[in-house]
Amino acid sequence: SQQVVLQGVLAAYFEENDIDAIIFPTIPLPARFVADIVDAADPTQPLIDLDGTPVTTLAYSRNVNIASSANLPGLNLPVGLTSDGLPIGIEIDGLTGDDRALLAIGLALETVLGQVPAPILP
Repeated sequence: SQQVVLQGVLAAYFEENDIDAIIFPTIPLPARFVADIVDAADPTQPLIDLDGTPVTTLAYSRNVNIASSANLPGLNLPVGLTSDGLPIGIEIDGLTGDDRALLAIGLALETVLGQVPAPILP
């Protein structure tokens, strides 16, 4: 299956590069306000106004699809807030069976980053 192929590709990448996890932004751009939804005709794919261009929320959150598609463990951590008070996060993805290592990495990052303030609600 495609899932097994993707797992193999990622396992090879981790091994070749001697890494335990991949860390990247949860989403490639800052969070948006609910008021930025411009079309919710299809509740499974609402459109968000992204600098004048409507994009689906699924496209907006494409970074988290890697672990989900490969059925790999992943965790998200809040790491800060935008100037509008909306959350910024990172995703940490590991390999099958590496859940404990992933949680240890998350704990280490939380320890270094300290308490992240709660988002500011409008």
